Amino acid sequence: MDTNQNTKLVFSLPHLWCVTVLYLRFAAVMSIEASAAVAVVSDGLDDVEEFVCANDGAQSMSGDKLSQVFEFVQTGNRAFRHDRLEEAIECYSKANSIKPGDPIILSNRSAAYIRIGRFLKSRSPSASEYSPLNGLDPTIHAELAVKDAEKVMNIRSNFPKSYILMANALILLEKYEMARDVVLSGLQVDNLCYHLRNLLQILERTYTSSSVRRSHGRPEHTDDFDCTLCLKLLYDPVTTPCGHSFCRSCLFQSMDRSNKCPLCRTVLFITPRTCAISVTLNNIIQKTFPEEYAERKSEHESLTNLSVDLMPLFVMDAVLPCQKFPLNIFEPRYRLMVRRIMEGNHRMGMVVVDSTTGDIADFACEVEITECEPLPDGRFYIEVEARRRFRIVHSWDQDGYRVAEVEWIQDMHLPKGTKEGTELQELIRNAAEYAQAWIIRTKEVAWQDRRRLVELLNAETLMPAPDDAERFSFWLAALSKRRPQERLELLRLRDTKERIMRGLLYLGGKSKAVWMQLTYIKRFLITKGIMEGIPVPARRSPSTSSQQSLGGRRSKRIVFVSFLFKTLCKLLSADQPTKTIARGFPLWSTLPHGPAVVATVHCGRPYPYLPVTLVQAGGLSATL
Repeated sequence: MDTNQNTKLVFSLPHLWCVTVLYLRFAAVMSIEASAAVAVVSDGLDDVEEFVCANDGAQSMSGDKLSQVFEFVQTGNRAFRHDRLEEAIECYSKANSIKPGDPIILSNRSAAYIRIGRFLKSRSPSASEYSPLNGLDPTIHAELAVKDAEKVMNIRSNFPKSYILMANALILLEKYEMARDVVLSGLQVDNLCYHLRNLLQILERTYTSSSVRRSHGRPEHTDDFDCTLCLKLLYDPVTTPCGHSFCRSCLFQSMDRSNKCPLCRTVLFITPRTCAISVTLNNIIQKTFPEEYAERKSEHESLTNLSVDLMPLFVMDAVLPCQKFPLNIFEPRYRLMVRRIMEGNHRMGMVVVDSTTGDIADFACEVEITECEPLPDGRFYIEVEARRRFRIVHSWDQDGYRVAEVEWIQDMHLPKGTKEGTELQELIRNAAEYAQAWIIRTKEVAWQDRRRLVELLNAETLMPAPDDAERFSFWLAALSKRRPQERLELLRLRDTKERIMRGLLYLGGKSKAVWMQLTYIKRFLITKGIMEGIPVPARRSPSTSSQQSLGGRRSKRIVFVSFLFKTLCKLLSADQPTKTIARGFPLWSTLPHGPAVVATVHCGRPYPYLPVTLVQAGGLSATL
C-alpha cells in the first residue's frame, strides 16, 4: 500500500507542476499594460470557500440533501486545489442543482470558471498541438463566471470577494472599464481590501487616462446602449423579435449553445444570414457617441480583420491551393478563432508541424471558410477551400492560438513568348488531358466509394484554367494523396514545370510524365547529332583511314545511344527501380524523390564516355 501511494505521489507532483507552469503563462502578443492588468487576474482567487452544512431558514432542506451538497462542494474544492477544474465545475453544478442560488457554491464555481478560462487563454499553442483539448473556449468560461459573480453580488453585496470575482471575470473578458467600476464599488464596501486596492491601482494606471479622454466633452452612454452579453457599447446591434438588442457577434456566439434569447429565453428563429442590423439604433449610437463607437469598431476589427500580412494559423496539416475539404472544430482555442474569422474575412492559414524541426513549417497555405455550421455543443462544422501559399516570417501566440506575419510567394514567371514559356504551355495542355482521363478512370474504379467520388467531383470542379500555370500545377499535384512532408516540399517549390512533372508522376509510374521526359532526352540527343543517324561535324581533318575509323566509331556510338534510349523506355515502363546490365553497358535507375535515371555508355575515343542524367522531375543534363 505504501509503495502504491508513493508511486501516485511521484506521478502527481510533476503533473501539478506542469499545470501550474502553464497556468502562469501569458499571451505573448498582448501589450505590456494589458499583460500587467491580466497578471492580477488570480488575486483573491487562490482558494475557494468551504461549505457550512447548516439548514438556513429561507430554504428548508432535508439532512440527506444537505449532506449531498456538502460532499459535492468538498469534492469540488479538492479538485479545484489540484487544478482539476472541469471536475470542480461539475461538482459545483451538481451541488447548485440541489441547492440553487447558494452564494458559496456560485462563488466557487465562478472562481473555477475564471481559472480555467485563464488556463485556456494562456496555454501555449505548442502545448495544444501536442495535446489538444475539447470544450468551451475561454470567452464562454468568462461569460459564465460573470453570470455567477453577478448572482453572488446580488446576494452578498457587502462581501468584498463578490466584487473580486466580478472584476477578475471582466478582466478576463478584457472589459477593463467595467472592471474598474466594479472595483470602485467594492472599495465602498471595504476600502482596506488589499486585492481590490491592487486591482484598482493597476487598472487606473493603465486605463484611466484613456477613459478620461473619451469622456471629455461628450455625454456618457447609459446601460440602454450597452450589450448585456459583452457589457460594452452595442456594435452592429441586432434587435430580436422579443425586443432585446445585442451586438450581432455576441448574439450569435450565444446562439452557438442555445437558440433562445439570452434575456427572456424566447426561442429565436433567426440565423446570421437572415438577421439584419438595426439601422435606426446603429445610427443613434454613431451620432451620439462617435468617438466611443470608433474605438469600439477599431477594437472589434482588430480581432476579426487582421491586416493583409497577418494570418491566424490552424495547425493541422499541409494543404495545397485548389484543395477543398471539411473540418470539425472542437478545440476551445480554435472555436474562438473561428468566431473571430467569421466576423472578418473568413480566412486563416493552415500549417503543418515540420517533422524535421518539431516546430511549425516555414510555408503554409491560406484557406477560406466557405461554409460554417455551429453545432449545439459549441463545435463548428466548416468547409474550407485552399487559396494561395505564403511563407511565415515570424509567429506568436494570441489567446491560445498562433498568429503569423506572412510573405506571399509565387512561382518564377516564364514569359509566354519565350521557348521555355511555350514548352510550359505545351506541357500544361498534355497534363490537363491526362489528368481528365485519369479522373474518369478513377471514378469508374471508385464508383462504390462515395467519399472518394465526392473528392474527385470537387477536384474536377476546382480545376483551374490552363492559363494559370501555378494554380494548375498545385491542382494537379493535389489529385493524388501525398504525405504531409511531400506536400510541404511542393509548397516550397517555385518551379511550375517541375511541380507539374511531379504531379504527373504521382498519378502513376506509367504516366505521361515518363514519356515527356524521354521526349526531352530524344530531342536533346537529336540536337547533338548523336541519334537517328544525324552526322556530327568533325573536329579536325584526319587522314582517310582515320576518317573511316572515326566514322565507324560514330556509327557504333549511334547504335549504342539508340539502344540506350530503348532500354530507358523499357526500364521506366516497367516502373521497377532495378539495376540492368545490357551487353556490358551498366544502367542504374534510382527513385530518391521521383524517377531518376543515370546511364553511362562507353563509346570509345574521341568521346570515351556519354553520361545522360534524368533527375527528379525531368530536369536534363547531358555531357559529351
